Amino acid sequence: MNNPKIFKIKGMHCASCAGIIERTFKKEDGVISAEVNYGTETAKVSYDESKTDPHKLSSHIEHLGYSLVMPSASEMGMSQDEHKAHLGLSQSKEEKLAELKDMRTKIISAIPLAIVSILMMTYEILAKYQKVPEMSYVAEEFFHHLLPLFATYMLFVVGKPYLLGFYRFLRYGKANMDTLIGIGTVSAYVYSFLISAFEGPLSKFINVEASYYDVTIVVITFIALGKYLETKSKIKTGDAIEKLLNLQAKTALVKRDGVEVEVPINQVVHGDLIVIKPGAKIPVDGVITEGESFVDEAMVTGEPMPAKKKVGDTVV
Repeated sequence: MNNPKIFKIKGMHCASCAGIIERTFKKEDGVISAEVNYGTETAKVSYDESKTDPHKLSSHIEHLGYSLVMPSASEMGMSQDEHKAHLGLSQSKEEKLAELKDMRTKIISAIPLAIVSILMMTYEILAKYQKVPEMSYVAEEFFHHLLPLFATYMLFVVGKPYLLGFYRFLRYGKANMDTLIGIGTVSAYVYSFLISAFEGPLSKFINVEASYYDVTIVVITFIALGKYLETKSKIKTGDAIEKLLNLQAKTALVKRDGVEVEVPINQVVHGDLIVIKPGAKIPVDGVITEGESFVDEAMVTGEPMPAKKKVGDTVV
């Protein structure tokens, strides 16, 4: 069996995305096992290299809106890029920040529209129960034509990812959270548009006074706001973990053929004899074969006092 490899995935938005990708991989010829993690945005795949490769795997999910991010040469060493790989980020930090900036711009434009829609909806409910005076004809007509413009902007600009989710569901039969939101908001928008465009003929069959443009506006705003806050928190969490990983030693002093050689820790193999100088960090987990000292394990155990280590003890 081939050793499993971990790939970063771009385009995931919810736990359903992870399930779709995992099921797609498992159906492909040559794939032995596949595990997709939404939290880290990574896929752990074991496959027969004679039958498939990462580029083929990526091509199987690209039409669904996802893709594998191929590891670069720099990510194979102990560099900042490798730390990002440890974090499971599907994009570089710069790309994530650019995406966050775009989301923030859309949210700033969407929130005022949602507030106006909520106020309108609240006023109509209060007027229905005679808690406030009914709206004048001019004001009612004004908002009657304003809300469709708001909803059109929200659906086709801010809600574009949900439209794509709806489209992929219709074409490929794959559903995720975006699909559900897309179906709901598109249904509300289309129903309301038909009422606005064919109010006269439809009045014989349905109540044309009730439209649902406000539903499209409010739902998309709240979902987009939630995704913005989620992305922002993931970036902050990633930064914290990256700072923690920066505390890890990047190289190890290995004794090979009687000579001490400094190598990147990803090149350390099982059975290597590692030399730890006074005050140096322990680069990899191991067992002490010679000497004794006190080791600071506070980052792992939380204990503030250094722990005494002797021959036969394990170190982290």
